Amino acid sequence: MDKYKDEDTSITVVGHSLGATLATRNAVDIAANSYNKPTLWSAARSPTPVTAVVFGSPRTGDRDFRDIFHRLPDLRMLRVRNRPDHIPLYPPVGYADSHDLECHLHGIAGWQGEHGEFELVVDRDIALVNKFDDCLTDEHPVPVGWKVHHNKNMVKGPEGRWVLEDHEPDYDDGDDSL
Repeated sequence: MDKYKDEDTSITVVGHSLGATLATRNAVDIAANSYNKPTLWSAARSPTPVTAVVFGSPRTGDRDFRDIFHRLPDLRMLRVRNRPDHIPLYPPVGYADSHDLECHLHGIAGWQGEHGEFELVVDRDIALVNKFDDCLTDEHPVPVGWKVHHNKNMVKGPEGRWVLEDHEPDYDDGDDSL
């Protein structure tokens, strides 16, 4: 901003779908951390306005994020969506875990439009929906939260000590010691 301190400027961040979510987060970051103000900012000069223009954006953040967004005076958003587009409706308000990508992918893979029946059209294993959460009905016998990293990749080594096994051995003989 210092380079353009004597000019009228604005910052516009644009994105589509996942990129729209990133654009929203980026715009909030710029405004919240005052990156839209020159280093030698004076009260006589207004901060540079920041605008996020997002197309087909899923809902971004939780209520706290929304409240922060609305408290930033120099931040605006134009959210564009097509009525039949399913993505801007995700995650549903009140959804238990908005970070479970498998549930979102399952919904997207079977959605047939506003008036259509749900029909899975992409070959996705239904068990993935319950990998971290309890999202399936009882008609699908898949345990809740079945994805477990065995001992978080810790293994008992030959000397009886627990070590993190996070890669293949570096040497042909399997001994990683120098």
